[in-house]
Amino acid sequence: MSNSLEDSLICPITYELFKDPVVAEDGHTYEKDAIIAWIKKGGTSPLTHQKLAVETLRPNYVVKKLVDAFEQTIQKKNYRFKLGVDVKKSRKPLFRTFGKSIFEADWLTKELGPKIVLMKIDGARAKKESSFYVDLSLHPHVVRTFGLVDDPSQSINESVNSVMLLQEYAPEGSLYEFLQGLDKVPTEQILLHMFIQVADAMVFLAHNGIIHGDLACRNILLFCFNDQEPRQNLVKVTDFGLSRHSSIYTATDNVARTTLNIVPTRYAAPEVLSDTHDNPNVYSEKSDIYSMGVTMWEAYSKGAIPWSQIESDEEVRCKVMNGEVLKQPTNCSDQIWLIVFTCMSIKVAERPNFVDLKYLLTESQFTSKQWCSEMENERLQQKAQYIPQQRETITIPYEYCQKPCSTSELQFHQTNGVPLGFAVMVGSDSPCTMESPSVTVTRIIKNGIAWKDNKLRLHDIILRVNNIDFTTITHAAAVEALRNAGNKVTIYIRRLAPPYIEKIELHKSSITSLGFSIAGGINNEHVKGDHGIFITNIIQGGIAGQNGRLRVGDRLMQISTSYTDTTKLFSKQQTTSNYILIRQDSFPLLY
Repeated sequence: MSNSLEDSLICPITYELFKDPVVAEDGHTYEKDAIIAWIKKGGTSPLTHQKLAVETLRPNYVVKKLVDAFEQTIQKKNYRFKLGVDVKKSRKPLFRTFGKSIFEADWLTKELGPKIVLMKIDGARAKKESSFYVDLSLHPHVVRTFGLVDDPSQSINESVNSVMLLQEYAPEGSLYEFLQGLDKVPTEQILLHMFIQVADAMVFLAHNGIIHGDLACRNILLFCFNDQEPRQNLVKVTDFGLSRHSSIYTATDNVARTTLNIVPTRYAAPEVLSDTHDNPNVYSEKSDIYSMGVTMWEAYSKGAIPWSQIESDEEVRCKVMNGEVLKQPTNCSDQIWLIVFTCMSIKVAERPNFVDLKYLLTESQFTSKQWCSEMENERLQQKAQYIPQQRETITIPYEYCQKPCSTSELQFHQTNGVPLGFAVMVGSDSPCTMESPSVTVTRIIKNGIAWKDNKLRLHDIILRVNNIDFTTITHAAAVEALRNAGNKVTIYIRRLAPPYIEKIELHKSSITSLGFSIAGGINNEHVKGDHGIFITNIIQGGIAGQNGRLRVGDRLMQISTSYTDTTKLFSKQQTTSNYILIRQDSFPLLY
């Protein structure tokens, strides 16, 4: 980061405007929470590498006053600025593509402000008040928007045919441009860190009902890059909402083609490409997930154009609609490729949402062989502290569960002795681990009390029902206690963390079965709202039982065979020797 006055308002760790600036012993100013976390992890300055101590941090009142003055100024203007009065822009754009231009810009107000750019979108106008666009950017991995800009020199017709946004400046430009300029692709751990940040931003946008519509490396801006330390890389998402049926922009009537009505064919989901009736429902969080899968492929491929060997967009469209996906990059591990591949599934329901994607990527950081032992030790320490703090889980030894959990108290009301409507297993049948004595929910019966209430989840571990301890109870006693729990039932549960995907290979001869039972499918839902196929029983001594990795409740995501009849897959007569199963614990549809 440069030492300009504009940069003095930006934290060199978070690359955001200061909220609580403090001065450290190295003479530099940082956001308080960010530098405290940094010191606790490394103990040295992120800029000079000298030793720092939390106790020596002091408030920087001068910087705080400057930031407050800037925030008050833009708020007084209702986040609406005039070109030539409040801001000025360069004559030539820094970047231009169809329907969009980026200009270097400067503040003309007396208050000091951060470095900015002006983005002009032709053929569009804002649907919302300027404050909405500002609020929508208040996320650490979304490019900050300071407001909208009006050009007094334009005629009325010109002004309604474009929208201009004032945004923060990204020192390293777009991720696409940056990757193209590198000699080699960053390590997988660095890319994972970036993907997690993008997923985090997309969780925020999806929560606010915003569909990006054009997620790609060109619309991810890079603020900080370090090829040695993954945690010192920072990216932010930009240009969201610039698609058909946008909820925040409207395409103008007198412009034939704009960035809002052009479909990015090589990044778009199959349902978007196959839409011939201009159906607004094809644009969804799941269509953004598909684009995220392509974007991750693009990053691994050093910014290469998807399907670059095919010149015709129409041919690409046909391939994607037929279910073909991009090939696995050689530098992408099998573990991460499973995640990328699932994001690009032709079936919308099989793609994760962004909450689950963020979890999958985060878990992959910790399980990757490349991840440093320091981070693994830190994770284990956090786990060890996390579980005992929860009152309800103390009676269950931590080693019974492989992932952090949360606890909840659920209440159900039975009427005239109607069953609660879920099935449980205990001991060796538990999907948590083979040694766990925990009582685990393995089925939620359709239209039962638990189904309609929609609180209980598959894989939930029951800790207590009313005043009965379920942590050491037998299966028969657990079933009896649930039957006789009364009209008002309070259930304390421990919930596994969100899903992960695993590839499992089973070897089968011509005279044996795979050794497990399944349930589910269309018109036979095993899990509410999910047509998936689930494992309901694992036969002791069978192939799956000997393998030891499949569990009751696992959802079959994909099977490496050309057979479409599920019953044939598991028959003794089927002689194919290798089956690759992809399993998903604690399914996304249930979270």
